[in-house]
Amino acid sequence: MEVKHYSNSFIIVKSQETILFCDPWVGTANYGGWLSYPLVSLKGDPIDFKECTAIYISHLHEDHFCPRILENHFNKNIPIYIKKFTDRRLYKKLIHLGHKNVLELEDWSSKKISEEMEITIIPPDIT
Repeated sequence: MEVKHYSNSFIIVKSQETILFCDPWVGTANYGGWLSYPLVSLKGDPIDFKECTAIYISHLHEDHFCPRILENHFNKNIPIYIKKFTDRRLYKKLIHLGHKNVLELEDWSSKKISEEMEITIIPPDIT
C-alpha cells in the first residue's frame, strides 16, 4: 500500500486495485484566503485524477470539499464516501455537482471498498 500526501488533508491511498482520493483540494479556497501547502499546480496534470477509483470527503470546509476539483476532474460515477450528517448538506452539494454515487456512512460504520481496502467513519469528537 502507498500513501502520498499532496497538501493540507489531501492524500491518495493506493493499493493493488484501489486508488482512494481523500479530501482532494489543491490551490486556493475561501476567495483566496486559504492556500494549499505545499502548493501543487494542476498545470501539466501532476495528479492523475483519472486513476481515482473512490473518493472520501470528510466535511464541507473548502480545504476538504472543493467543488472546482470535484466538478472538473472526476468521473461523476466514481463512488464518493462521506459521513452521514444530520443536515445532509454535503450529500446535497455532491448530488448538485452531478455525482451519482454518493454513499453516506454512519459513525463507526465500516465499508469494504475493495478486497484490500476498508474505510471506517470515526466521529470528530473522538479524534
